[in-house]
Amino acid sequence: MIVSLLTLSLKYGIFYIVFHSTGKSVIKIYEFVRKQKIPKKILYTNVKIIYPILGLFAFGNLLVVFNFFYPLENIYIYLLLLVFNIPAILDLNIKLKIDLISLIKYLAIPTILVISTFDTSFNYDAGYYHIYHQAWLRESNLILGFVNIFWPLGMSSIYEYLSAILWFDTSFVLLHFLNLIFIHFFYNFIFENIVDNVHSDLKVASIFLLIYSFLDNFGIGGGRNGFIYIQGVGKQDIAVGILFFFISIVLIKAIKDKNFSSEDIFFASLLILFLYEIKLSSVIIALLYIWYLASAFKNSKYDFKYILFPNMFAISLFLIWTLKSFLTTSCLIFPVTVTCFENMNWYVLGSTESYEGITKFASFSYDFSIPFMDWLKETGSFEYRSQVFLNFIFSFLALCFTKIIFFRNKKFDKTNINLILLSSSFVFLNIIYLLFYGPIPRYAVGVCLLAISLIGFFSKDTFQKIPILITSTLVVASLSLVVRSNSYISLMNNEEFRIFDPRTNNEINNEIGFEPFQNGWVLSRDRDQCWSNTRCLNEEVELEIIQGQIFKTAYKMNVNNE
Repeated sequence: MIVSLLTLSLKYGIFYIVFHSTGKSVIKIYEFVRKQKIPKKILYTNVKIIYPILGLFAFGNLLVVFNFFYPLENIYIYLLLLVFNIPAILDLNIKLKIDLISLIKYLAIPTILVISTFDTSFNYDAGYYHIYHQAWLRESNLILGFVNIFWPLGMSSIYEYLSAILWFDTSFVLLHFLNLIFIHFFYNFIFENIVDNVHSDLKVASIFLLIYSFLDNFGIGGGRNGFIYIQGVGKQDIAVGILFFFISIVLIKAIKDKNFSSEDIFFASLLILFLYEIKLSSVIIALLYIWYLASAFKNSKYDFKYILFPNMFAISLFLIWTLKSFLTTSCLIFPVTVTCFENMNWYVLGSTESYEGITKFASFSYDFSIPFMDWLKETGSFEYRSQVFLNFIFSFLALCFTKIIFFRNKKFDKTNINLILLSSSFVFLNIIYLLFYGPIPRYAVGVCLLAISLIGFFSKDTFQKIPILITSTLVVASLSLVVRSNSYISLMNNEEFRIFDPRTNNEINNEIGFEPFQNGWVLSRDRDQCWSNTRCLNEEVELEIIQGQIFKTAYKMNVNNE
């Protein structure tokens, strides 16, 4: 038991340090180019706790560019990672600071998080298309018409590129660690907000999130109120929710303070792009960013060039991402039909409309085809929707009551009225957007976190200084409840991990197995679980992949291709 936990903790520690170093290199490169030092905080956050997120973003985009020409199962990938970390290595200055705050951030939080590994397994969609996508990225460079192999491959996420290089550890726990690093960031963020006691609005917002996390364990069906949880390997919704919340709350804070530094604009643009690259549906964050930039422009100190220049790098990376999407799907944004170009010779006419319909149907989004109340009754039974959303409402009301009793301002601050209205409108627009995109609880984590945090954000700081020991205890207790009880039981029983290497798994490859189809392709006997087998098709189609000078092209034959 102890050996397994120590081994996992060591692996996570190395994983964290590598991307922490990569993120630090991003900062060092920025300082070198701009010839100015970055302050200790960007976007109101200790830059050191943002390092791993920046590291994942930077290296993920390098992988996207690399994969245009080379497969990701390549030793040069790790050499590239080493080279990219050189600026951080040259600036290495090890100072061991052992205090309670450091122990919580870099020992207690990660140790609790890795315990979740003992009871975490692959999400169903991992076998359906996530692992399959990663296997193709490892085996081939960019494929024109990649979507023709299997349509979900068109919904590409930068998560797949990052995951594809983590297969060298055959335990596959590193894919789970990719999710954990975002939860680690989230708890570091709220912990520092409370302990630092610098920005009272962020501090109280973080206190309300802690209370919200405890309420997650009570209510209808035993709990679940929209707070973060440990997702199965392969899904990235919690990472999206955390990043969405973080960007939203710090941008609202910047608008409130009229604080628009060029560094904040630059790194906010990168994080927003990262959010979009992880999940397309996060594009609604652009509304808040436009509001943020418009607020900066209205400030007489900032001209258009001041606002535009920090965004140029993110715009360049966005164009590369969009080019990748176009080459693989014939759409600038897949599966949005109006952005597609039908004149590509491998494009299957009418296919995107059907894919768009499938995604809407799968997420049970509202489409006006039935009365709204009938739709609510029909969809309420899926994925604990009614349970989670009712629990969220109860938690929201309970926290509003808490605000009135303990955190109410004696005098209403009229200067915040516009900000409150606009922030509330942004939350409301997100809820409406979810109705038409897919009102699934895991899609709503980000807006739930934001809505709860805003209750505290616009409240009075009643507790001027909370003892570090109390804050530490609450944070550790909160995180301990996020990890499922079965994970602790599995740890105590020294059970084997439920994550496995699909390339060598006996059940997938032998007990279930694959059956021959045609032209060297096979079909899974599960029909929709190809896992890591790139010779497997998820549907009975005639597919041909033709090698070109630079790119392969995937054709679906006998559809509209001859």
